[in-house]
Amino acid sequence: LRTAEIVPIDFGYSFGIGALLPVPELMPFRLTSFLLSALQPLAGPSGHGTFRDSLEEVLRTCRSRSGILLDVCALFIREPLLDWTTESKRRGITDLEFLPKRRLQFLSQRLQGLHPASVLKDELLDNQTGWVKDMARRSSKPLEVIVAGLEDEERAKVYRSSRLLSPSEQADCLIRQATDPNILGRAWEGWAPEI
Repeated sequence: LRTAEIVPIDFGYSFGIGALLPVPELMPFRLTSFLLSALQPLAGPSGHGTFRDSLEEVLRTCRSRSGILLDVCALFIREPLLDWTTESKRRGITDLEFLPKRRLQFLSQRLQGLHPASVLKDELLDNQTGWVKDMARRSSKPLEVIVAGLEDEERAKVYRSSRLLSPSEQADCLIRQATDPNILGRAWEGWAPEI
């Protein structure tokens, strides 16, 4: 790399598949305090600076070209990732297009501006791990409280508005979710959230 750009892509866990793990990934991307420090001065305080501005611009661009993105990603319906095929078979789903279509539905919701925590909450409902299924379906909605940060009045207000977010609002929500200690503290220990 000549530009020193960070491009964190793990296609094994792309399209929200991390929400289906036995210890689900609740953060949208790695933005730990260590990484924020490494990104200084670009990250700005709490990820608000050049990093946030770039994230907002990427979201705006993706939305303006969402049709192209969804068309390209539709290839995964015809040629699903091996993990998706394996997961469908493990669940006893005979329609091997089910999981790719479901993943692309979530992608479409993100591109429309649905609150990231709302999409993640729905993804967690698909998790087949016993304790996750139980937590996701409880009437007290403990996973929703965690992923939406409902203890924080400002975050709760945006989440409960149930409206589509602007790219700016969506960027703020993603950064808050990615830097939330309550979420980072629940990551699988091998993910090393302290880094």
